[in-house]
Amino acid sequence: MKKRLLHIALVIILPLIGYSQNFTTPLDYFKALYYADKENFDSAIIQLDLCQEDPYCVMMKAEIFLNNNNFAEALALYKSVVDKIPSEAYYSIAVLYAQMGFADESTSWLEKHFEFKNPKSYTEIIKNPAFENISRTSEWRDFWGEKRYSAKYEKLSEASYLINSGNANDAIILLQNEEFGSLNYLKYTLLSSAYYTTENINAAYVNIELAIQQNPKSNEALALKYSIEMQNKNYQKAKETNMQLLKYDSHNPVNLFNMAEICRLNGNTDEALKYINQYLICFPYEEAAIYQKVQILSDNKDYRNALIELNKLIETNTSVKEYFILRADIYFILESWKFASDDYSMALDIYPFLPEVYYKMGVCFFNNNDQNKACHAWQKAANMKNREAVEMLFKYCGE
Repeated sequence: MKKRLLHIALVIILPLIGYSQNFTTPLDYFKALYYADKENFDSAIIQLDLCQEDPYCVMMKAEIFLNNNNFAEALALYKSVVDKIPSEAYYSIAVLYAQMGFADESTSWLEKHFEFKNPKSYTEIIKNPAFENISRTSEWRDFWGEKRYSAKYEKLSEASYLINSGNANDAIILLQNEEFGSLNYLKYTLLSSAYYTTENINAAYVNIELAIQQNPKSNEALALKYSIEMQNKNYQKAKETNMQLLKYDSHNPVNLFNMAEICRLNGNTDEALKYINQYLICFPYEEAAIYQKVQILSDNKDYRNALIELNKLIETNTSVKEYFILRADIYFILESWKFASDDYSMALDIYPFLPEVYYKMGVCFFNNNDQNKACHAWQKAANMKNREAVEMLFKYCGE
């Protein structure tokens, strides 16, 4: 449900504000999204009633009613936001009528959707199962009998298909020498995606910059730019880009999560903690978010609370080596050598090719006066080209 509902957040342009940037996150929307994802629809609706001024809260509430075949309530809600987000509302009403099997009404509302710039793609529309109910009707055939997309748009769609099917180089050839007018930002976004797929990061960045120059509010372009900057470890730039995503794609909780991560990587741990705490208010049991908080607490040297959260994670999931490594690293810093070596051992049980872990485990054994085990661990690390382990072997484990 969470993934399905997220698509309605892609076109909104509302002021979202952060701590130093005066943005406010749509917490009620996110909490409702969490409940809907858990199929706790009654709680989701209660939460959505707290943000009725937000058209995307209304849209989510309508979708819940639609999924439960409460067509009258859903239709009234969709119509109530037509003046605020017409393109999305028209499309949703078309889906509703298709789900009811009313082809004439569905295609009429879909026609309204196509009056706006950048309508849903043909692939996205036909993949919606609701339209299966009317796919054999004359109204549906007549609707698609008319040319709905320009030749330029169809070429962009073809390029997108090529990238998604693993033929990025063909997409580059298709797009390179073409001009697409007002859709040029999509050309550059797709070129960037194709180059990114082929690991030509420099070309990917050049093209995504061109895309954003032409359309600074393109969520897709900004998200790709963020990924490229993260790949380049240009964390300050990535933070600036993610701030734009928080502003223009405010109802996508991924951006809030990413803000916590990028603040941590930039060394802004207090700011990172504020963002991740907000995220966890809405998604309290998401492992990735809890782990992110643990990393922030650890960076802040708040080892007590970091261990409390890590213990909960490990109780929930014992198959993630990173959880054991981080807990071991904290024990290592605290010089709790036995606890640290036990956790390093658990991590190696999950994945045995970790030279840094073997090296640290050797240090734990050494500090616990077990030189034989220390040398054995360092030998394993040295076999995996760990330089520090080689030095320790030479210093403490000679004949």
